[in-house]
Amino acid sequence: MIRFLFCFSVILGFSEKQYLNEDIEISIQRFEESPVKLYSTGPSQINISGFTLNETISKIFNCPIYQIRSFIDDGFYYSISIKSDHELEKETYERKLKKILEEDFNLVIERTQVMRTVFLASRDENVYLQPCGDTFGSKITIINRTWKGECVTISQMLSQISDWKNMQITTTLSDSVLYDFTINNDSFPKLVEMIRFDYGIILQSQLQEVEIIEIKEK
Repeated sequence: MIRFLFCFSVILGFSEKQYLNEDIEISIQRFEESPVKLYSTGPSQINISGFTLNETISKIFNCPIYQIRSFIDDGFYYSISIKSDHELEKETYERKLKKILEEDFNLVIERTQVMRTVFLASRDENVYLQPCGDTFGSKITIINRTWKGECVTISQMLSQISDWKNMQITTTLSDSVLYDFTINNDSFPKLVEMIRFDYGIILQSQLQEVEIIEIKEK
């Protein structure tokens, strides 16, 4: 049985609970207004602050935001700290965090399988894609609606499109070579046309069973 010691306080719309046992310490704070955003991870700790419930669950459970389905309008911002004297084990801290959220915040977090439209990325070999020539590392710049990646992988570029359009893009293309990409946050059809014409990367839709995380009230 997992035993937790906790304290609870409410000050000006701010609440905090702390949970301790011999293996792990979990601190949960909830705000009515967003504090400064912070996200950092290490072998023995995770710290996240200032994000919505969906964003917080996405980062802690390492699940893209487009694979989070929420059935509640929570309206709070969260700060969660997970610490251990040893290296954190994902299965252990996920299980304990889910138990705390359910018992003390009436939030049920569940992984489930659903059928969804995803996009598979492939290459048109008739379009030459020039590898980057810089040997001093990668650089990403975002100005307004334009994302520019210098010496980045194809997956990094596709990940940005996923974030913009809140959809899943999968690929088996190699990330062993780095390239330069510039893409604009236009409509999805325009983006599909642009990356095919400029970079020879083809996105095709297909129906797949995927794992998502559902957030419900208890």
